[in-house]
Amino acid sequence: MAVNAHHLPPIQPSAAVVAGESMFSPRQACFVGAGEVVPGAVMGGICQEQQQVMQAPYAAAAPGAVEVMRQYSQMCAAAESGITFGGAGGGAPAPSRKRKIAEQQPTTLDMSVAAQARQQVVDVDRLVLHHAAKMWAELAEQRRRHARQMVAAVEAAAARRLRAKDEEIERIGRLNWALEERLKGMYVEAQVWRDLAQSNEAAANALRADLDHLLNSQTRHAVAANSHSDAASCCYGDNDVTADDEAASTSACRGCGEAAAAVLMLPCRHLSACEACAAAASACPACGCAKNGSVCVNFS
Repeated sequence: MAVNAHHLPPIQPSAAVVAGESMFSPRQACFVGAGEVVPGAVMGGICQEQQQVMQAPYAAAAPGAVEVMRQYSQMCAAAESGITFGGAGGGAPAPSRKRKIAEQQPTTLDMSVAAQARQQVVDVDRLVLHHAAKMWAELAEQRRRHARQMVAAVEAAAARRLRAKDEEIERIGRLNWALEERLKGMYVEAQVWRDLAQSNEAAANALRADLDHLLNSQTRHAVAANSHSDAASCCYGDNDVTADDEAASTSACRGCGEAAAAVLMLPCRHLSACEACAAAASACPACGCAKNGSVCVNFS
């Protein structure tokens, strides 16, 4: 009886790379027949627990890989138990099925790896976008805070300038008020001086009129005396004595009666006292009016 030993297809390197380690030894598993073990059959040392441990990474990688590894383990177990495929007709379907499994296994694992890679890329992109959004938010907050600080600084500077301007306006207002009060006082003082000047001018006009009147009266008396002396006789009668007495009484001081009257009393305007009597008198000697001033008259 002929024994056809069919070798199982080896696992592709990509499947082992996904798990991070080799699943089996580089040596191939083989079928045994008629109590003989073909060289290269070393699967007897791998137990069921070790196979489950080796299948664990593929179970996490993709659900389809678990089924493929289970079928592969069953085939390995059948080869170890001595099951042989007799004849060409009985062993023909097995290699095609194994080939399909070997062809499907890398494809499923590659798809799982690609899906994981895409998921990692998506996660990295999401993380980058999250950090970028967080950074932009922090930058926007920092920009707003800086803008608020600038606005606060500008407002503080403007407030200081406005306060300084208000103080200056208040100071200028006080100065204007003081100047206005001083101007009012000067206006009142000017009015007083104007009134005093007008009163002094009136007094001067009155004194000038009195002086003119006195000068005219003195001139008339002198003319009358001269005409009387020319018309009188040489024996000097009583008329000459009377005229001389009247002239002497008119020009004599009413206070002492000895000196000539040379001071004009105010406000009555009587020429009735000499300088000594006018300085000592408090009233006019002629009319008794209270004196508030006097003017010395010079007839020379």
